[in-house]
Amino acid sequence: MKQFLLNVFLALLWTFFHPSFTAMDFFTGFVLGAVLIALLCPLLHQGRFYGLRVLYALQLLAAFAAAAVKSGFQVLSRILRPGSPVRPAIVKMEIDLHTPEQITALANMITLTPGTLTVEVAEDRSALYIHTLYLQDADKLCQSIRRTLESRIKKVIQ
Repeated sequence: MKQFLLNVFLALLWTFFHPSFTAMDFFTGFVLGAVLIALLCPLLHQGRFYGLRVLYALQLLAAFAAAAVKSGFQVLSRILRPGSPVRPAIVKMEIDLHTPEQITALANMITLTPGTLTVEVAEDRSALYIHTLYLQDADKLCQSIRRTLESRIKKVIQ
């Protein structure tokens, strides 16, 4: 958050020193400020550049949207074909998330994906119990969630 505020300050400073004070001046100052901050982060021991977290968040959002749309079509196809088999099950998925925010984000994304629901978080926060309408392979389901959501959540929420 400090890096972002510094970036906005640098953009405003850049805009202030230009006579026109346009949105393009602010944007130019913002981009130049971001480059300056990205270059100075390692030298000042400020950790990771905040822009990377934004990119990771966009990747997470895209992966979640793709999973939700794919699952939505699967559920819709089962609704439109009433004879389609339903194989409901509850699956225990071991997780490698450590903060309550990470666990909550994953649990909510699973719940918001059609056909799945997070039923419970293990007391020691090492696993989620997931209800699914169409289980074919529990390991495959868990691996898919780990690959598409869990790994990206770890990069965004620390």
